[in-house]
Amino acid sequence: MNSFLVLLAAIASASTLAAKQDQAGPYTQIGTSGDTSEASNGRLRAKLLVVPDIDAFWKAWEVSTPPQIVTTDTITHAKPVHAVIVFSGCTPGGDGQCKLSVTFAVTAPDGRPYDKETTAAAWEGPAGGDHLLASSASFGFHLETTDQLGRYQMKATLTDEISRTSLTIRKAVVAVAASGR
Repeated sequence: MNSFLVLLAAIASASTLAAKQDQAGPYTQIGTSGDTSEASNGRLRAKLLVVPDIDAFWKAWEVSTPPQIVTTDTITHAKPVHAVIVFSGCTPGGDGQCKLSVTFAVTAPDGRPYDKETTAAAWEGPAGGDHLLASSASFGFHLETTDQLGRYQMKATLTDEISRTSLTIRKAVVAVAASGR
């Protein structure tokens, strides 16, 4: 049986979703490394982060600049992971607000879709310019005990609804046996 895929559309406070800036200036390196977890399309840039603790992500995002984010590339049956997108360069509409949507999907180790794609609002708010913003939607991925071990591919397609541009970012997570099993 497929695991349940949880869309966390928890909208945090405005301060939590505030733009983040690297100490050396606006982060402008997303999409330049050849890493499939990063992409750019015109001004829109994004990176897919896989975190082991979504609450710790938001706490770090809220209290530090630059945020000290813990990421992971493994998942166990006992511990879910969460995909979060950080981005910059969204196009503001006439009201100065950006509108982004995201579609999340997971591919199982055998190459088949793991579950249905999930679409949500990723950001509806002020443009951050070249400063990083964190999407207001994240994607929780939990393995059932019957799910196979191996490499799962998490994919997010981020669409700027104002400029009609989109990009796709991917991050692999490897399902391993939990310690003590």
